[in-house]
Amino acid sequence: MNLYTIQNTLFNIFIIISYILFALFVTGYYKDSKKYLDIIDSYVKIYISVFLIYRFNPFRSVNFSDLDRKVVYSAGLMLFATSAVNQVILSYFSKWSNAFSSTNS
Repeated sequence: MNLYTIQNTLFNIFIIISYILFALFVTGYYKDSKKYLDIIDSYVKIYISVFLIYRFNPFRSVNFSDLDRKVVYSAGLMLFATSAVNQVILSYFSKWSNAFSSTNS
């Protein structure tokens, strides 16, 4: 396995885990998923930051690959999601999740 394949696989795994944890958080099925989602999001942000800094620094030329496309797209989504929009959505779903879990108790 080369570095590209390893990076591509790990990146896909992190994104899939993030989607699953977000779905568990939104549905209120697993209350601790917010904590794990924050941890995974932190690692994904660090990975994307380091990847972009290394890959697109001004001292090298780059051929844009499929992995580059996915990481850059995810970086854009991450910037958008970590803005105020994310806080509003998480606040709304947290209230909804708490209301849903209190009615089922």
